[in-house]
Amino acid sequence: MRKKPTHRNKDKNLRETGNTVSRRGSATVMVIMMVMTLMLLGVFSMMASYSGLAIARRNAEWTEYHYQQESQAAEKLFLTHHALYTAWEKLNHERDENDEKDENNSWHLAFYQDAMKKLEEASLLERVSLELSLQTRDHSSESAFFAGEILILADKEGKTQDFLVEFKVIAQRQEPPEINIVSWRSIPEIFEYDDGILFWDVEVD
Repeated sequence: MRKKPTHRNKDKNLRETGNTVSRRGSATVMVIMMVMTLMLLGVFSMMASYSGLAIARRNAEWTEYHYQQESQAAEKLFLTHHALYTAWEKLNHERDENDEKDENNSWHLAFYQDAMKKLEEASLLERVSLELSLQTRDHSSESAFFAGEILILADKEGKTQDFLVEFKVIAQRQEPPEINIVSWRSIPEIFEYDDGILFWDVEVD
């Protein structure tokens, strides 16, 4: 004969059925949590990739702009050297034709003035500056020394970094002028710190 289910067996079956249902629910929750975690990781990965792309683009713009300024400085340096050589050649040619003797070594000043005129004719004085060095005051010297600068100003389209080339010129009566580069660099933007936030030294007993 078939035994009737007792209350104990019914409670046991209900517990087993309830456990089975709860296990299915926990698995669904786990799947949902894993999907949400993967979605968050994907979003974070996309944000990190976008930030890296933005930084890479900015660095590419800065690098491109730096080399543009550098090429402009190289062009101005070449034109400056050509102007100095033209002035030196013209000065020596005129003195050789006139057979002049420079007893006071005034060719230092004459060469400087002619070089400045050539730079002005080439429209270089806005970016190129040339000054007599203190060593040139010694008229007994066989050489003349000049200090020069080439400044490439930044554009107004958000570019605030200038480019500077510092050089020295050695001019001699018998040899063409030489240009020796002292520095070749970018000038970072000059800014002032905000004084709105004040700090005090903390006294410790």
